[in-house]
Amino acid sequence: MKHEEDQKRCIERAYELVDLTVADPKWRGRSKELLRIREMLGEEYIGRIDLRKIEQYYAYCLDFAKANVKYELE
Repeated sequence: MKHEEDQKRCIERAYELVDLTVADPKWRGRSKELLRIREMLGEEYIGRIDLRKIEQYYAYCLDFAKANVKYELE
């Protein structure tokens, strides 16, 4: 039971961080990925997420991050 409560608090904090990031003007135009993460957090929060889906999206986000770093360095 304690584990589930901790997990929900972590997800709630992740929501806060995603919302703050989306509100940051620096991320304007690139919020699609962040909002998708927020959607997945909601699915996890209510217990309806598939592990394969998380792994696929993690790979997508990793590619996005790598491309973003390359863009920032140029």
